[in-house]
Amino acid sequence: EALAAPPLIEAMQRVQPPWSVNALAQAAGVAALADQAHLHWTLDALRRAKEEFVAGLQRIGLRPLASETHFMLVHVGDGSALRHRLLLQGMLVRDCASFGLPAYVRIATRRPEENLRLLNALAQLCPMQGSSLPAPGLNSPAADPAPVLHRHRQHEASRARAVMVLGTHSSAGKSLLTTALCRILARRGVNVAPFKAQNMSNNAGVTPEGGEMGRAQIVQAEAAGIAPHTDMNPVLLKPEADRRSQVVLNGRVAGHIEAGNWFARKQQLWAEVCAAYDRLARRFDVIVLEGAGSPAEINLKQGDLVNMRMAHYADAACLLVGDIDRGGVFAALAGTLWLLEPADRSRIKGLVINKFRGDPALLGDLNALLREKTFAAPVLGVIPYLPDLLIPDEDAVSIQPDALRMSPQASALTPQIDIAIIRLPHIANFDEFDPLVAEPGVRVRYVSAIEELDTPHAIILPGTKATLADLAWLRSRGLDRAITEAAQHIAVVGICGGYQMLGVRIEDPHGVEGPVGASMAGLGLLPIATEFARVKHTYRAWMRLPNGALVEGYEIHMGESVRLGGAPPFGVIVQRNGQVVELPDGAVCEDGRVWGVYLHDIFANDTFRRDWLRSLGWKAEAAPAAMQRLPLASSRQRREREYDRLADVVEAAIGWPTIERLIGGV
Repeated sequence: EALAAPPLIEAMQRVQPPWSVNALAQAAGVAALADQAHLHWTLDALRRAKEEFVAGLQRIGLRPLASETHFMLVHVGDGSALRHRLLLQGMLVRDCASFGLPAYVRIATRRPEENLRLLNALAQLCPMQGSSLPAPGLNSPAADPAPVLHRHRQHEASRARAVMVLGTHSSAGKSLLTTALCRILARRGVNVAPFKAQNMSNNAGVTPEGGEMGRAQIVQAEAAGIAPHTDMNPVLLKPEADRRSQVVLNGRVAGHIEAGNWFARKQQLWAEVCAAYDRLARRFDVIVLEGAGSPAEINLKQGDLVNMRMAHYADAACLLVGDIDRGGVFAALAGTLWLLEPADRSRIKGLVINKFRGDPALLGDLNALLREKTFAAPVLGVIPYLPDLLIPDEDAVSIQPDALRMSPQASALTPQIDIAIIRLPHIANFDEFDPLVAEPGVRVRYVSAIEELDTPHAIILPGTKATLADLAWLRSRGLDRAITEAAQHIAVVGICGGYQMLGVRIEDPHGVEGPVGASMAGLGLLPIATEFARVKHTYRAWMRLPNGALVEGYEIHMGESVRLGGAPPFGVIVQRNGQVVELPDGAVCEDGRVWGVYLHDIFANDTFRRDWLRSLGWKAEAAPAAMQRLPLASSRQRREREYDRLADVVEAAIGWPTIERLIGGV
């Protein structure tokens, strides 16, 4: 073991190999091997302990790979997420992502009492095996969970406690407050999970099992230190046109809906929503639910899936959050409460005011001022405005066409690197560019007109839920010509739908995006042709680049692109949802300046991202002097810090005793 100040250990960890063994540990190991009597006793004790440990792992549905040592590889779905969640509980396992095995962790046989502690945690934290079945070893009749001691629940019938975050309107702060509560509870060792019955967003991601769900709930699961699962967001609506959306049910495409037939479809989906929540509530001790829009939309109440109907089903204590930065927050809070039915109103246990700029003391005694107007619902906290919080937004509403995003260390006027992202009408998965935003000296702009384009170092065409419609929009504004001309001297990148647009032609023989047989010419910057298929591909994936490096990401697409004329791929997909494959992906032009891939989140890979930025002229050492003294953080480290920063602010505003009361003690 080694001792040092925490900041020093953290700084060393960023530059160490992931499987390092320090010199002191090596010396201790050599000394231990010299004691033959102790060595034989240890081997015998480990053999017996390992047999019991393996049996315990099998009882909770895990299957460790055969091993001649006391170390074992175990498939858990998302090794990195599990490692972090266990670390919050004071236990350390090795994730195997650096070996190309992101779905595995390496665990060691230890003393029986330590093994039992790890078994208890794994029984609650290991990824679920399917959306329709409870996790093996927890509630499955095929496994006997009796030897595992559960910290809170002792039988299958137990149900998680629930707290729900509602808002006075869209973008009031529901998603971030839910994220904060998940993090606050997880840091205190609570087995917590997020849940949103229905989400409407094109910002989606893929679970370790290959299911599609809202990005906001993936973020919330990461903040809770657990792997995301589609049970956390059983219904996802992905807008394709003004009145048409694709329905994703339990992670898979389940058709389309028009605005006129949505209410009838909602009643059919309610049973699926309840089943997903029940599976989650059997697995976790606390569920933090998120509502949608406002619970007081009286025209939508009849078909409600996600607000008060869900609150009653989960027996949840509810918080109502309002955004003071928009103005009118007190009227919004009081008006929402007045419009609720008495039974619904009784579930509102407190109010939260979000995005306050300035000294909260200036607000005075809000409870005295509002008590008569808000049916005695108390103001539980005032959360300050956090303008530079690098946590993904739920949808693209927050990104205006001329939005400017940058690292706090970048100059708005003279950045080192200026990147223009085309703000497509149906932009999807825009949060994958946040790692670029966070790098010192990098400015990211969202543009929707030629006059906004200026002279960037690179242009990115992002993903979209409506490739053909957005390509037509691009042409209507003359941006197609501007991008084609810019590609002669600057980098142009396409991700997923943006990659398809860079090609020669796009065909829609089955009417996936519009009329059957629709066809449109692409920008012609890459030698590929795309055809939309009926089947949607959703994978967690690893890609091998031509230099041998591996990058991780996810795929969500219904298009199949074929390279023409022997054009080289950008890379080769070598793993999908844990299965080994060998599938070329993407394309790159001869000089390497223009390229595209289906793989989302490629810029979250630190080495790849920084190498690409350096190819544009970026120099980390040219950042402000204060930044030069700090090691460059990884994307995961940044997210973890932001979750903690958000949790610190929210816990300070609301207070742990209040949070504990809301969930009835933990």
